[in-house]
Amino acid sequence: MNLPPKVKILRTLPWKEYAKELGEGGLTVWVNPPLARLQEHDGILKERVAAFERLKRLQEKPKKAPESWQPDEAEVKKELEAIAEIGKRFTAWYCEIWSQGSDPDTHVDVNELLAALDERNEDPRLLDWMEIRTLEMIHDHRLEIKNR
Repeated sequence: MNLPPKVKILRTLPWKEYAKELGEGGLTVWVNPPLARLQEHDGILKERVAAFERLKRLQEKPKKAPESWQPDEAEVKKELEAIAEIGKRFTAWYCEIWSQGSDPDTHVDVNELLAALDERNEDPRLLDWMEIRTLEMIHDHRLEIKNR
């Protein structure tokens, strides 16, 4: 059997979809990552959900606790640090998906991205939008192939 070569399929996510004021250009998205990469994303997501559930339990007042009960600050801080680390791994996963184009200037470094977004705290939803649209583009590509 003569299969075509394995190719990374890239699509552009236009910035103007987020806000027309951002103008031209966009983010390069690898829409056909291997299943193992998608499973890695799911694993990180499950870790994130579990960490938030642990944090919630740490902060919930037990039914028979005295009125003066306070959550263990050290445990809460430890869980918040774990959540931040998971978030960084999550963002690193996306940065890999966004860094597959042939032009190195379009690649996204996780530390640079987080620093830039921290400086732009007036627009805290941008990263969420980038992540959501990236998953939608991957899903749409997979669905398009399935429905042909």
